Amino acid sequence: MATIEVQRNWSEELSSVASENDGYVTTDELVGRGVAASWISLLGRQGRLERVAQGLYRVPGWPTSRLTQYREAILWAKGRAVIAGEAALDVWELCDVNPRKIDLVVDLAYRPRKAGGNIYRVSRRVLDADAIDSCGGVRVLSPYEAIIDASKKGVASKLILRAIDVAQGRELVTKRQAARLLVGMDARDGK
Repeated sequence: MATIEVQRNWSEELSSVASENDGYVTTDELVGRGVAASWISLLGRQGRLERVAQGLYRVPGWPTSRLTQYREAILWAKGRAVIAGEAALDVWELCDVNPRKIDLVVDLAYRPRKAGGNIYRVSRRVLDADAIDSCGGVRVLSPYEAIIDASKKGVASKLILRAIDVAQGRELVTKRQAARLLVGMDARDGK
């Protein structure tokens, strides 16, 4: 009977964590909920979990969403990152971009592991709390900060202008912020 209870507990916890994270689970989160690390390793060896990176797994066959890759990026950085650059524009659906790498901003003191991170471009800087937002449960730069960041990283002017227009139309930025963004574009483009 104890084995059945243990199995039910890890199964419930696994499902709970996975449902919050597009099918992803972390060893730290599961252990924090009372699942033994040995169970997690066993599930990985049995193919009931797919190892994505150190301490990060995905439940096979779990449905994906348009934000799945961004949720994975945040979990890869142990929840200490914020989506930035072109990827942030995509998270907010401000313009039609297809980032080749996912830009992540982490705190100056944090050094994410290298393994598994070949699709991420990590930068370190201090962010004010009001620069960080959430979209669909994914930590991301606020729309205003995302546009500034993408512009600084050289995203095409027509995409930045579209992002400003969409953000203002959806009231994600104020008129004053939109005006500042446009002035920044003029300065960037030498007008």
